[in-house]
Amino acid sequence: MEHKVKSLLSFVSLVFLLFCKTLPANDLTPQEIAKKALDATVLLVMKDANGQILGFGSGFFLLPDYIATNYHVIEGATRGTAKLVGQGTAYTLDDFNAVDEKHDLAILHVPDANVRPLPLGNSDTVVVGDTCYVAGNPKGFLEGTFSQGIISSIRFEGMEKLLQLTAPISSGSSGGPVLNNKGEVIGVSVAQIRDGQNLNFAIPSNFLDAMLRYENGNAKYEQGVYQSAIEYYDTSIQLNPSNVLAYIRCSFAKHELGQHTVARQDCYTARKLISRRRIEIHLGIRNKNERQLAYEISEIDDAIRLTPNNPIAHFWRGFLRNDVAQHETAVADCNTAIRLLPDFALAYEGRAAARSGLGRFSDAIKDYDTAIQLKPDYDLFYNNRATVKLNLGQYADAIKDYDAVIQLKPTFAFSCYEAGE
Repeated sequence: MEHKVKSLLSFVSLVFLLFCKTLPANDLTPQEIAKKALDATVLLVMKDANGQILGFGSGFFLLPDYIATNYHVIEGATRGTAKLVGQGTAYTLDDFNAVDEKHDLAILHVPDANVRPLPLGNSDTVVVGDTCYVAGNPKGFLEGTFSQGIISSIRFEGMEKLLQLTAPISSGSSGGPVLNNKGEVIGVSVAQIRDGQNLNFAIPSNFLDAMLRYENGNAKYEQGVYQSAIEYYDTSIQLNPSNVLAYIRCSFAKHELGQHTVARQDCYTARKLISRRRIEIHLGIRNKNERQLAYEISEIDDAIRLTPNNPIAHFWRGFLRNDVAQHETAVADCNTAIRLLPDFALAYEGRAAARSGLGRFSDAIKDYDTAIQLKPDYDLFYNNRATVKLNLGQYADAIKDYDAVIQLKPTFAFSCYEAGE
């Protein structure tokens, strides 16, 4: 009898060890992941200003009262509802809290909700062959669909990363969570059609994490805890190096701490990123996004209310206002920036762009002249001055400026586009 008991215990121990090897201690069963995911997944119904339905999509609670989804799900909508899977109550969406049009992400506020959110995982640790799970609402009415697959490839479009999945993602499921074996979100699903095939992709969760870190930085900025804000902004930038607003707001915080040199370096980095965005718009790679621009301007409005004498903030608001053709107010903003910080070269460029938009080309050239005197090694100043000179028919002088651009940056093949005018 004792031998049988020992044998049984040995057998149970062996089964337990095999089970642990098959299912690591931190992993959840597919059933556990399904319940966790579906309890936080929502069906989004987006409407226009007249209450007409524009489309359906999926999303999931990232925080108890905030939902993550794809930007294209909310694009063009002015209102909407979020309905938890399997429940009759639909929450009214307050507004978008943050948008990242480049990575097709949005965060929506749901003021009346208090839902247990899904944790974010580190998408940089994902490798081909990993098991993944997808939750969503195919076609907008097949609520609470849950499927399993693997990471079939990690794709790169330029510098941007996408996770390719075998788990099916159909229309209506875009914006839903993609989870790993621990029940952590490693991506936001998005269905795409390429070469006539339905392919399943996920936007890496680290871009979503970058948005959250950025918002945490803003909260610290509001409290006047600028060093802590900088740390959050820096982490956001590490997760998403193309995060323009993180560089911009970080420059505000550094200026408030008297770190003027590094603040300006952040400004020049952000300026290059915006220049790249303008090239993509000119080449038809992306569309000019009024909502994204409005969001960026509103973020700077908030900073100016908190620190009204921050010249860098006034410059950036003026600079971005040029992109929505608010040239008069852009001039006023840049005037304020120049009054507060007379040697800030970018502020003169911002005012030059505004004056050019108003047709005041001679005044614009004077501002570009000043910007170049203050920072003679910056290729965009010469490039943009050349564009204005072309408008005035000063072709020989424009060629000289383009020659200067080529000397400063020989690989600058699209100089005529980078002006963004």
